Amino acid sequence: MAIAFFGVASAPADNGAQAGPGPITITPPASMLAGDLCIVVGQYRGAEVFSVANAGGQTWNTLAERNATNQDTVVHWCRFNGTWSANPTFQVGSGTAALTYVMIVFRPTSTSKVWAIDVAQDEQDFAAPSTPFLVLLTGRSVSANTVTLASWFTADDNTWGTLVGVGWDKTGLSAQYRNTTGQDQSQTHAYHIDSVLGSVPNVSQNQATLGGDAGTGGLITWQEQDPTTGHPRAASLQQRLMAGA
Repeated sequence: MAIAFFGVASAPADNGAQAGPGPITITPPASMLAGDLCIVVGQYRGAEVFSVANAGGQTWNTLAERNATNQDTVVHWCRFNGTWSANPTFQVGSGTAALTYVMIVFRPTSTSKVWAIDVAQDEQDFAAPSTPFLVLLTGRSVSANTVTLASWFTADDNTWGTLVGVGWDKTGLSAQYRNTTGQDQSQTHAYHIDSVLGSVPNVSQNQATLGGDAGTGGLITWQEQDPTTGHPRAASLQQRLMAGA
């Protein structure tokens, strides 16, 4: 059994309209289980501060915001505890520009597993591409039992086309998540699941319509772990220290 993509939800749906500041409600995918990795990607067309308005009974981690080309983005994530006390809500501090949230859920090999960041998020800003408007994100080395999420963001309602990259997948995800509020925005994602230690290759998608927009993006990698084991790299370091290496 391997880590698997489970489900996705977004507010708004692709090609819908939604303005800030929120709170914005996301209805999670049905039949989630304790242990699921729940990732919420927020995107605002401007510069604002993101926050969790209603945690829905979960304990959320919030990564550093990424901001470039009039796109402010954030990732909130948690290990689902098995019960939503309410549908979670998210918001920015102020502003009425386009505000989009996408929830992406992965299932571990066992409900007893926990999650930790394996390789920290990076920020890969990109200039306006030329035809065929292909935008490449650089890969990374990862541990075993990991899932890596790649994301692209633009300040236009681009559609996104061909996904290129060995082992990368979009199954279950929408081709993109466009928000038509005001001056528009778009985000798109792909994932790479690795059961063994190795390298995640570069990945690219092309702006299929309205191409030639600069933007920002990047990768984040999570690892599935046993509750008492911790990160294998940390364990290896501790063993070397104890041995006097």
